[in-house]
Amino acid sequence: MEVREILRVAEEKRQVLLKGLEDDERELKEMARDEKNSIQRAREELERDLADDREILSTLTVLLDASRTGGPSSSELERCISLVQRCTDLAERVMNWELKDGGIQRQLEIQEAKIREERAKVEAFKGDF
Repeated sequence: MEVREILRVAEEKRQVLLKGLEDDERELKEMARDEKNSIQRAREELERDLADDREILSTLTVLLDASRTGGPSSSELERCISLVQRCTDLAERVMNWELKDGGIQRQLEIQEAKIREERAKVEAFKGDF
């Protein structure tokens, strides 16, 4: 093979590698966007659930106060309030989690670093010719 042929083949390989890296990068960005949207939807749903739980807790508290003046059994209402309070506490804890966001973000950073490393290798390969 003559030098021109070697250079042409090397350039073709470099282009294929770059195309693959660009495809990987685009796919990672799409995955990150989809995951962020999924996390946002989960947070919004948790916020709605938490608001509902707080409203129920407030209503049950009012009913408990009413039961002390002859309304429903206070022990039944206390059990209901306790259950809703536990649900509310759980929802608040879940909302305070990062919903895997930190772990996912770290994975994306690792993949992006790998892509940068591969690009550098391709550029170094190109520089050899």
